[in-house]
Amino acid sequence: MDNALFAARVNDAADICEKAQKPKFLGFLTADEAECARRLLNNRRCSTKFFGGYEGAERVMLGCFPDWDEIQDFPVSAVTFTFRKSDTLRHRDFLGALMALGIKRETVGDILTEEGRAVIFVTNEIKGFVLSQVEKIGSAGVKVSEGFVPPLPLSDRLEELSVTAASERLDFETAALLRDQIQAIERVAAGQKVVMDADTEMDIIALAGTTRAVCAAVLRYRDGRLTDKREFMFHDTTDIDAVREEFLPQYYLNGETVPKTIAVDALPPDAEALNEALAQARGTKVELYVPQRGDVAKLVTMAYTNAVERLGRESGRYTREQKLLEEAAQVLGLKAPPRVIESYDISNWGDGSSVCGMVVFMDGKPHRSGYRRFKMKTVAGTDDYASLAETLSRRAAEYEAARRGEKPDGPQNQFATLPDLLLIDGGKGQVGAVKQALRGTALEHVPTFGMVKDDHHRTRAIVDDEGGEIAINRNRNIFTFVTNIQDETHRYANDYRKRAMKKKSYAATLTAIPGVGEKTSAALLAHFKTVAAVKAASISDLEEVKGISHAKAEMLYNALRNGV
Repeated sequence: MDNALFAARVNDAADICEKAQKPKFLGFLTADEAECARRLLNNRRCSTKFFGGYEGAERVMLGCFPDWDEIQDFPVSAVTFTFRKSDTLRHRDFLGALMALGIKRETVGDILTEEGRAVIFVTNEIKGFVLSQVEKIGSAGVKVSEGFVPPLPLSDRLEELSVTAASERLDFETAALLRDQIQAIERVAAGQKVVMDADTEMDIIALAGTTRAVCAAVLRYRDGRLTDKREFMFHDTTDIDAVREEFLPQYYLNGETVPKTIAVDALPPDAEALNEALAQARGTKVELYVPQRGDVAKLVTMAYTNAVERLGRESGRYTREQKLLEEAAQVLGLKAPPRVIESYDISNWGDGSSVCGMVVFMDGKPHRSGYRRFKMKTVAGTDDYASLAETLSRRAAEYEAARRGEKPDGPQNQFATLPDLLLIDGGKGQVGAVKQALRGTALEHVPTFGMVKDDHHRTRAIVDDEGGEIAINRNRNIFTFVTNIQDETHRYANDYRKRAMKKKSYAATLTAIPGVGEKTSAALLAHFKTVAAVKAASISDLEEVKGISHAKAEMLYNALRNGV
């Protein structure tokens, strides 16, 4: 285990969780790595949990959760392999077969085997690939299914536990190695938390660049300790000086707290004017300077190192994603890698209405600010072809309006961006309906394909409007990528329906109270968010809702307390 690299991965997961306020997961860890991660995250603001798919798992995933958030489900699934009892298959046979398919070790958890059956825990990312691609383990044929029937196999598990028990009794060397690893990682982490004077209020800022991007790293020290570290990426630029000139005033003069001291790796050209603006924003004098020696200069170097490391990670990530998009272009016969991909799926409601979800992948990653939903305006009943035709017609009209200057043109308006690829959940018929709807529009020549599923609702192939299929289930990278897009689009389209139905259910609960109509119900839910919060509200709390008088608040309070 590379101590520094592992510490960086764990701390990055916690940083993302704390800054974005959303869960972050790391793939399966060994017992040693899990223990090291526990030590590293002991004093972080986020909540952490380890889970391997079942209680007592050896290999576990790390989950970092916002401290206000409930622990969410881990992205881990069980896959069951069944085979002839005469075929003797063990842990190493399954692991070797999965690794031979190009599957990374960190995506595979415990492998539990017994006579005729094995249960393997994997990340959700590769579950679909394993289910569709594994037919043999060595020379033995296997059947693969999702989930498992209790109880779990114990043979390999008992063997592993017995080895562990023996180690605990006899292998002091292993224990010493684990101790040394933990101590080494703690030293790495400690190096990032230099303690200064107790009254220190200082920001440390340094910039670094590559041929593709510039990164600004900020270390925030309050009360003498490092309280936060941030990195800001500026893509498609190599001009560090220009980024520095723009970044510093934008960072501090748009609401960020200005500290007493700001130590930087270099001053911008308008340093004096910036210093005056900072002092005005703070209300007292601000020291903006470049330290030449001592501890603060070392901290500037540390910030620079953080920026370089972030650029390195981004470069590696960019390379992987760029290769994936290049591979997708080859498979689909596109002239260039599709930087902007839009995917569409229809969700039909029980009342006969429909909604279409649109998700966006930018440079191979979900671009959630670009997601949109379309409620059908002209389609009556459940007609997927007509619903897709209406949706894409409206999408093309939005783009054309932006081009004419009638709608916002910029990153804030996803519709102003011309996609490089359209993916439709469905087959030949759905793609044909979309192509027909886009004829004569600015989106007419955007490559459009359908995502076809098999009888088990698993992604099987890509299809064009003539019914020609492009098999992707033998290409693990493209298969996983398309499956993720299809699953995300389906989730997004259906999530709207679920939330709408939940809202209707809430509203129905409140409108059952005498004197409460739809308008009052909507106002209560808008204010309190949930029915439970409404029920827990006091009379004075209820009076804060617009349109609710004291008398009405008393009536509501009494009705809710009486179980109406």
